[in-house]
Amino acid sequence: MKKRTGGLLVGCLAIVLFTAILCGGCVGDKTSAQGSGSAAGDLPSAQKDIYAMDTYMSVTAYGKQAGQAVSDAEAEIDRLDQLLSATRTDSEIAMANAGNTVKLSEDTITILKRAKELNIQTNGMFDITLYPLLCEWGFPTQEYQIPSDKKLRKLKKTTGWDKVTIHTKKKTKTLELQEGTEIDLGGIAKGYLADQLKEIMEKDGISSALISLGSSTIQLIGSKPDGSDWNVAVQDPTDTTNYLGVLHVSDCVVDTSGNYERWFEQDGRRYWHILNPKTGKPSRSGLSSVTIVGEDGMTGDALSTALFVMGLEDASEYWRSHSNDFEAIFVEDDGTISITAGLQECFTSDYDYNVISE
Repeated sequence: MKKRTGGLLVGCLAIVLFTAILCGGCVGDKTSAQGSGSAAGDLPSAQKDIYAMDTYMSVTAYGKQAGQAVSDAEAEIDRLDQLLSATRTDSEIAMANAGNTVKLSEDTITILKRAKELNIQTNGMFDITLYPLLCEWGFPTQEYQIPSDKKLRKLKKTTGWDKVTIHTKKKTKTLELQEGTEIDLGGIAKGYLADQLKEIMEKDGISSALISLGSSTIQLIGSKPDGSDWNVAVQDPTDTTNYLGVLHVSDCVVDTSGNYERWFEQDGRRYWHILNPKTGKPSRSGLSSVTIVGEDGMTGDALSTALFVMGLEDASEYWRSHSNDFEAIFVEDDGTISITAGLQECFTSDYDYNVISE
């Protein structure tokens, strides 16, 4: 989406807080169908708040089929939540983590294949096999602790794609994990969901929609109903009530990873949920947030994590090698902002920022 202007929302809490601004205050009603308004022009609209994948989501669509589109989106969110969640005991992922050989759906196969490709492309910085480590730190349960180095070394032996086997040659496709290995699709599943919801909106004839999938992913269908770009606030990682700038863009998906999303503090030191696969510890790469802007949800979801772990220098080099696929905003621990060249025409800020060029 290089040098394409469009619309997005970035940041963790910012996705929730500023969505209300972008769609005329519709977020807040648990279920609502709206008529015309300043944001919708003469178009009817429908909106629904949904809790799934351990987060609050919001779907707002504009157009004659808005009600049907929102209903279809809710059904898809529920379907994929049941299929992919590591915390639902009846999901394919949870059953595989429990040591079962699991018959795979086409959705799960698609995600696993893309996850493996991105693992290779990022030199292992995106890794879905870190779930035992995340559990040891207490992030899924919020029962936080700092594991010993000995425990981390032991658990790291259960991670890596060589512990994952996907049998696809037979008619029935299955997933098999080595003993002790567990996977979590949380770093890519919402991106896949965003892609699926875009297809649903297009199928239902919706050309303008705003879909917030919790604290990390937002899918924008087209532009605002009046034809203008979406105005999207960029979260300040050091102050979640503030923002660093605004993006003016349309028809894209935005994925953000930050060290302010899930964290705990002990003895004055903060620990967050984005782990470095090499150490098994929270990544301390010098970055506090990474936002990916692109057309493919799965890619953006995974890269926001992988580039966070890489750090600014390596992440910039990765972008230079894949600059036709996505753009990015990097915020360093000291507050320094860097954006890739394709965002120059659609990013405004009261702060100075660096531009990463090819």
